[in-house]
Amino acid sequence: MTAAVNTAVLPRSLALAAQLLARPQVALAFSGDHDPLAINLPPLGPGAGGAVADRETIEVMAALYFQAELEQTGLIAVAEVISDARFTLEVRDPDTAGALEDFARQMRGDWYPRPLREQLFARTFGYSTGHSSGADNPLNREFEPLFGQLCAALELYQSQRRWGAPPTGTAARVEFAAQALLANLARRRFGNTLIAARRIQQQLQAALALLGQPGIQRLFAAQNLWGVIRNILGPDTPDLARWIERAQSGMRILGWLAQHHTALGGSALQQRLAAAPELFNWASSWLQASGYQRSETPAVAAQPPSYYAQPPSSYGQPAAPGLGTPAPWSA
Repeated sequence: MTAAVNTAVLPRSLALAAQLLARPQVALAFSGDHDPLAINLPPLGPGAGGAVADRETIEVMAALYFQAELEQTGLIAVAEVISDARFTLEVRDPDTAGALEDFARQMRGDWYPRPLREQLFARTFGYSTGHSSGADNPLNREFEPLFGQLCAALELYQSQRRWGAPPTGTAARVEFAAQALLANLARRRFGNTLIAARRIQQQLQAALALLGQPGIQRLFAAQNLWGVIRNILGPDTPDLARWIERAQSGMRILGWLAQHHTALGGSALQQRLAAAPELFNWASSWLQASGYQRSETPAVAAQPPSYYAQPPSSYGQPAAPGLGTPAPWSA
């Protein structure tokens, strides 16, 4: 049975992603003389080995992670397919026809096509597809296990604190996992990342608006935009609820790290953890959406489940159980 998609929080998540990309200091942090449309640029900062993630970098990565996870639902790709097929569809509603034309016009502009989106997500978060891997675009295979370790350490910390056990040792695990994750992301900070994230955010918003058109939903006998995706992909539809949950909780965890990245050690970390009960809820939600069993938390804190080593993708074999099968338009 397919889980229901929780749409109540999604508008707030979209607003948060846009807010993370709208800070003026972010634009300054990523400014430079590089070609803004080039995908393969050398990383900025003090080199691959000693890169440091600042707040602006982490905030951009948080929004980009949200986009990467929603990409796995097929949301943008389905909107692109519908737009490409607009002359073969029986569209009689002028508003729907206009929305399709507007989307198609923007696709021909400065939006990123799917292969380039996949390339960006692969080098940043390790999503592996036939279009994204290659010697000139190395996968970030470490991100998913590092993120899993952080979430598991947070869940274990909360569990021990709930039972009154001293959390000092587990706090060190949280610190180590957080620092390792941020170091990984710092090495993936490229000059065009902000530009790409902002454009993909525009694509995401436009795809939501297009699939939310009543005329589009009537055309595909759907009650909402997720029904449009399900009716187009059929039995190959990925588990939309899980991908959306991963997107929302993961972005919020990274946003919290951005805000507190300078205080991730010792008593300062424990004070901030004590003031952020929502952080543990996000970590637990992410783990559950990834097919993780709560009873395995202590073991995962030391060693994440094997499926974390292969980041999930609806374009390839899913990494976590129950996330759906490859979409038919992935070839």
